Amino acid sequence: MRHPSKRRHPDNSYHVGVNGLLLTPLLAVSAVLDDWHDAASKADEARYFGHFAAEAVFLGTDGTERWDKAAFRAYARPHFAKGKGWTLKPSDRKVAFSADGKTAWFDEKVLSPNYGPSRGSGVLVLEKGAWKVAQYNLSVPVPNALLMRVAGLVRDGAPPAGDIAVPAAAKLIEARAGDKDFVILDVRTPAEAAGGRIKGSVNLDFDAPGFRDKAAALDKSKTYLVHCAKGGRSKKAETLFKELGFGAVYNMVGGMTDWKKQGLPVEE
Repeated sequence: MRHPSKRRHPDNSYHVGVNGLLLTPLLAVSAVLDDWHDAASKADEARYFGHFAAEAVFLGTDGTERWDKAAFRAYARPHFAKGKGWTLKPSDRKVAFSADGKTAWFDEKVLSPNYGPSRGSGVLVLEKGAWKVAQYNLSVPVPNALLMRVAGLVRDGAPPAGDIAVPAAAKLIEARAGDKDFVILDVRTPAEAAGGRIKGSVNLDFDAPGFRDKAAALDKSKTYLVHCAKGGRSKKAETLFKELGFGAVYNMVGGMTDWKKQGLPVEE
């Protein structure tokens, strides 16, 4: 898809053409947003950032993520250079225009492979006949049934990655219940795990051949709570995960021994 170009409709209102087609302002805005999302999924830096207005701002899901165009481009460049973009599949987009027709604001549902159902909203401005993204705000709507739990986690702060005691680990598991980006990783042997495990945990034997290769194949964007019987193997696993470039990795100190001592639930 070529970049949108300036076209003037016979009635003197601005329209934008894509592949030589004349579009209404509504379709023109949607065409720009669709092409912008497509560029991100294909790690096309020039096309992606070519759709931004000069003073554009991108608001990410974290409270610290308020990127101006230059900062966001600097962040994205090394990822795009490796062919690693991000995919947001839009749907149910709503667009409105200012009275002079030179500003558009919108909201849309987006499906993210990492975050699941999400929401995008923002503003486009007409610059020299072409619609440009002036602001985009990516957010993850929280179901009302989960709001108090999530708000409590944000308010109190998630524990920093690294060593974590059993009580804190139990609270973390409760707070992240149902979160597909949170993995409880049991690095004991299958025989040990068969004797009682944390519900929802995944077993990957630290002492089995090929552990490093299997660990390297895991999704590095997810959060891992690693545990063993007492904490020795899980600490080694945590160190390895960091060497492999994983982000948030917790080591449950005391392991299943302390978990059981504190009367926490065990699944046979």
